[in-house]
Amino acid sequence: MGLQTGRLAPPHRAEVPSGIYGGAGYGERVKPVPTKTSVLLFDSHEEVLSALAPRLKMVADLDVVGETGSLSRALDIAARVKPGLIIADFGPSGAYAAAMCARISQVSPESKLVVYTPFADEAMRQMYADAGATACLLKDIGSKGLVRELQHLISGDGASRASRPVRRGPGCGG
Repeated sequence: MGLQTGRLAPPHRAEVPSGIYGGAGYGERVKPVPTKTSVLLFDSHEEVLSALAPRLKMVADLDVVGETGSLSRALDIAARVKPGLIIADFGPSGAYAAAMCARISQVSPESKLVVYTPFADEAMRQMYADAGATACLLKDIGSKGLVRELQHLISGDGASRASRPVRRGPGCGG
């Protein structure tokens, strides 16, 4: 009894939460198991990655699955992992940033793309939105503000990327 060679014996039924073996009994309700949202961080500034990654790893409903300063590596991770959120700073060039938004959106269309930038005027925000960004957040909101905004995006109404506007945050035209 107990352990068999190469296999674990199932636990005693009394030790197993309802819904595991045989499902919930008549009239019982089983809570869904909360899932974590996978996150890819892309920023060419190592200091930002070094500060942001540990902070996001402490958030219970986020799972940082990649962090990189390389665009080619970010594209590779996004294509393979298809994270729930991609947080990216593409640098100061609006046209370049919009083109990179479009590339990431193309390789991982299911991901919510958050442009995390030090500055974005209304025209840049519109370029990001047109290129597939879900949100534009300024770095001056701090890590607590970022976490709050990410959790808001995660719990969103499920509207399609095309119908969801880029969120207006401080300095993002709103």
